[in-house]
Amino acid sequence: MRDTLKDARFVPGQTAKSARELAKWFKLMNFQNDQDLDLLVTELNSLASAKRETRRPGDITEVLNDIIRATQKNARQFMQRNRFDALEV
Repeated sequence: MRDTLKDARFVPGQTAKSARELAKWFKLMNFQNDQDLDLLVTELNSLASAKRETRRPGDITEVLNDIIRATQKNARQFMQRNRFDALEV
């Protein structure tokens, strides 16, 4: 999705639909109740749900990048905790 928007002048309808579906999926999968991630996902949904004329690829790409960074950070923290738990055993 991010690659599709890289050089785009507008957000195609299918891409906006995919972004809304992605936001819905992230809402369901946020089992750690990460507030920062929740805000980013809400923003993505809002941007993707905007009228076609007002959807800007740069805005959606920026939020997607922020979501990627947040999920990578969460994954690293989760892996670190699992390593410490394994060392205790």
